[in-house]
Amino acid sequence: LQADGEAYDIRLGRYQVEGEDPVWLIMPESVSAIPVLYEEYGPSMLEKYIPSRFKSSFGVLMVWEWIAIPVFLLFIGLVGWGVYAFVGLTAKLLPSGAQSIFAARIKVPMALIVISLITQMMLDYVVSFSAVATTTFRVLLIALLAWGAGTIALRLVDTIMLRLTRRLVGEIDDTKPRDQRRLLTSLYALRRIIILITVIAVSVYVLGQIQLFETLGLSILASASVLAVLVGIAGQAMLGNILSSFQLSFAKPIRIGDLVMFEGQWCYVEGIFYTFIRLRVWDERRLIVPVTYFVSKPFENLSVKSTKMYRSLELTLHLSADISLLREKFLAFAEEEESVIEHHKLLCSVTGQNGTAQIITCYLMTSDPLAGWAAEMSVREKMLGFIRDNHPEWWPRDVMVISHQDIALGARQGKQSPGGGGASH
Repeated sequence: LQADGEAYDIRLGRYQVEGEDPVWLIMPESVSAIPVLYEEYGPSMLEKYIPSRFKSSFGVLMVWEWIAIPVFLLFIGLVGWGVYAFVGLTAKLLPSGAQSIFAARIKVPMALIVISLITQMMLDYVVSFSAVATTTFRVLLIALLAWGAGTIALRLVDTIMLRLTRRLVGEIDDTKPRDQRRLLTSLYALRRIIILITVIAVSVYVLGQIQLFETLGLSILASASVLAVLVGIAGQAMLGNILSSFQLSFAKPIRIGDLVMFEGQWCYVEGIFYTFIRLRVWDERRLIVPVTYFVSKPFENLSVKSTKMYRSLELTLHLSADISLLREKFLAFAEEEESVIEHHKLLCSVTGQNGTAQIITCYLMTSDPLAGWAAEMSVREKMLGFIRDNHPEWWPRDVMVISHQDIALGARQGKQSPGGGGASH
């Protein structure tokens, strides 16, 4: 037992009076500590007024405790409901925005924190239950207090993230400044750290209160049981995902809002969580990817340095197509597109040729990948429309060979031959 900052043991010893059987008695060291322990654990202010007939044991508790505990729970429940209603009313009175959203989200954790503090105060100064009830109450109270405080911290981070998403990032994409996406990614990491610290702190305290912490870890480590092996194997994948998510959040090869090319799909990074990453595909589908799987696959981050992208389009045309005229039209069409930037980098050249056609490739610099894709499609359509309306003879044509003899050469030979001496074909 703890009292005045010191620990006191309740020890039993075997004592024997001559001529009688030995009996178990409390040892003198423990008896000498009774006054100090009585001050700490003795009857509370309320217990002094409880009639003796209600102090008899009934099961694991005393009679008066069976009556007092429901009343006690009802009282603290009413207190919690009052706090919940008060915080909810405050949220409605606050102007709409981040403050009202935050207040509305902390109604339950705030009520639990107040319940925990008031209950702890009552157990210390007003009423004291037996060891079973008191220990149970204290373990539950510290768990509620830690959960409430951790939840409020999470709600604060969530509100900041929501405000950033609305004000800075909007509909998450890669067109916003990198610092804002980096901040949002760090907030996701902070959120996971708060959860991890809360869970570890509550677990350590609860194990310490029920006196298992000192032996649980050593027992698992010292035992080569199948259960310990299975727990280790099962936890390996989860631990790997958690560590990988922290690595992504701190090293930041990707950030919230980045545009990545993952397994051939254009995706925005919407969230980095403990064990998975949520990606929004360009067609509004959502990909849920385990963190370890994501980091084990090569991916292209189109937002890591700049969102600019150099795009190209190809046209296959007849050999008679005028490349100079096509280059002029391409430059004019490209400069009309808002997302096409750095016009001095516009380029149009013949990049391939065979016996029947030539390949013309046009290059343009765009402000971001998706806008660049749209600009590429628009310029291609305009180029095809110009050729269709003005020079349809430039379309590539299939050539069928009907003879491998040079017809022009044969005609000349026919003219040189005297009458009747020409060759027939």
